[in-house]
Amino acid sequence: MNKIDLKSLAKRQWQDYQQNNPGTFFSIEKNTLSLDEAYEVQKECTKIRCASGDEAIGYKVGCTGSKIIEQFGIAGPIYGRLFKNEIYVSGIKLKKNNFKNLAVEAEMAVEIGEDLKIKKAFPVIELHNFIFRSKRKTLIELIVNNAFNAGLVLSDKKIAKPINQWDSAKHLILKVNGKIVEFGNPWAMRGGAIESVKWLQENLNLHGLSIKQNNIILTGTSLSLYHVNVGDFISVFIDKDELVNCKIE
Repeated sequence: MNKIDLKSLAKRQWQDYQQNNPGTFFSIEKNTLSLDEAYEVQKECTKIRCASGDEAIGYKVGCTGSKIIEQFGIAGPIYGRLFKNEIYVSGIKLKKNNFKNLAVEAEMAVEIGEDLKIKKAFPVIELHNFIFRSKRKTLIELIVNNAFNAGLVLSDKKIAKPINQWDSAKHLILKVNGKIVEFGNPWAMRGGAIESVKWLQENLNLHGLSIKQNNIILTGTSLSLYHVNVGDFISVFIDKDELVNCKIE
């Protein structure tokens, strides 16, 4: 595909997203892109979205944990963008109909400081439009669809703290309606958040992008995506402490 086609696809992606019908391009099996082209579409779509009044406020690293790799049948890492208009505060009531096949993850995130190093870390609920349209799941579809990201829920409390203060944390836990449905290591990569951020910066550089001060970075999760339904109460724990939650309506 040439440059003009990629820009046209980015416009289509943005229109699909606004209509809550993401990724219709991938309903056509014969359409394929390279990884670089997929990231270019993601980049162009980000420009369109920001020009429409939103703001890119960080990145996510995805498809890294063993459970996700098993669930998808493909392995990353890949990255996607985070946007200001899809940041929610703990306790939010989210309408399921505003998403496409809504699924959630418990995940650890970090904030980047003045020195472009990790300033603080904290758990979040990541929201996803979990829909593969191609018959064969690919990283290309994930990347073009912004790693399925549809927002995140942040704690309403001051729980963010230096990354070394999470060293004693044993389990990241996702509960639905008070029952544990997923749990695992707080960090998806063996080297933890530092390895995730290093991988991200190196790969952003390949596409003319970079991490900025105050960016939020989702570092990947050791858990899988979990489908949720109307009436579900979602909560994320670190060991015995509930730190962020939301309700699905």
